[in-house]
Amino acid sequence: MSQPLRSDAPSGDDFTLHEAGDAAPAGDVHASPRSQDVAIKQQRVAEFLEDNGYDAVLFTRQDSFAWFTAGGDSSAGVARDAGQVALFVTPDQRCILANNVESG
Repeated sequence: MSQPLRSDAPSGDDFTLHEAGDAAPAGDVHASPRSQDVAIKQQRVAEFLEDNGYDAVLFTRQDSFAWFTAGGDSSAGVARDAGQVALFVTPDQRCILANNVESG
């Protein structure tokens, strides 16, 4: 299910939230190596959030996005630190935030 979200950004971009399927557990032998890597990083982020009393983290830098997604590219051909999409991660969920142009 996709839900349009209104941005508070000055540009007034609309965003769409797409729900993802369940992620493979870190020990799932049927998951791809990349999926297993992301599941491990999800667990590491969850532990960090819990240890530091945070509810969530928002990855906006291209290098952070690439780290969490095991090589994902959020640049859309733009050479800058912040990517064109962001990754919102809670202890048990994650979602990609993108404007309607980048969500494809």
